[in-house]
Amino acid sequence: MLPLSIAFTSIPRRTLLYPFGKLITAAEQSILIMSFVDSPDNVRYEMKDQNSFYLRRHCRNHIVTKNNLIRYVTGTVPGYLCENVVNVGIDPVRTWRYLDDVAVLNVRCNDCHRHIGERFYTTAERRYLLHPDELLYWDGSRLHPAPTQNGTA
Repeated sequence: MLPLSIAFTSIPRRTLLYPFGKLITAAEQSILIMSFVDSPDNVRYEMKDQNSFYLRRHCRNHIVTKNNLIRYVTGTVPGYLCENVVNVGIDPVRTWRYLDDVAVLNVRCNDCHRHIGERFYTTAERRYLLHPDELLYWDGSRLHPAPTQNGTA
């Protein structure tokens, strides 16, 4: 399902309807779209000195705490191996594919619906591989690009 802001961009404003057929004005449409861009169920971590976590680079949606990272892995697709991610959705099971001979499903951000990594389909622990080029890192004092294996962004 497309986010509301994307779904409405191709429809002329005067043709937008409420569920019961009432026309939506331009002002009402902007309020409606803005209210659905940031999901009300999203988890937000406090940006304090003692907290360290990763955010989505484009929409700043909070994704995973540093404590839930297992390690940085290299290979065909380098990234952070982690568990207990938040504010993400998984593509349907029928869309699984192979990554280095392991079945995976695409992981997407709940806010912008862009691809940010993979979930391993065969593991019961719900482990994820998140791509560092799609993330920002809050280190307790500032935001910066997520570090790669050698510690640089």
